[in-house]
Amino acid sequence: MNKRILIVDDNPWNTQLVAEVLTRQDFVVETALRGDVALGMIAADRPDMVLLDIMLPDVNGMDIAKELRETYTPEELPIVAMTALNNTTTKRQCKEIGFNEIIVKPVTNREVVECVKRYV
Repeated sequence: MNKRILIVDDNPWNTQLVAEVLTRQDFVVETALRGDVALGMIAADRPDMVLLDIMLPDVNGMDIAKELRETYTPEELPIVAMTALNNTTTKRQCKEIGFNEIIVKPVTNREVVECVKRYV
């Protein structure tokens, strides 16, 4: 059975590029452009992994991760931050919240694939 990856990013261009890369690697990819939509999708049918942007228009990605960590451990639901915020404070906060990893935008195809394969 192919692993399901949920990409949560408000930029449709970024979402499409990452989705295409992962689809070529035989992952089943779902996307959400808003945090509230992503939370609903996860509640309805938990994916194997979430790639989560931090800066979303409706809900901060860190708040989404906090909410998910109340229910799922990092092993049960790997969450990787995909963010342009490349600073010490963001990295510390992500670690404290329980993100499995952070990858900094712009991401490369190889970086995304290797990251996903580490967790699923």
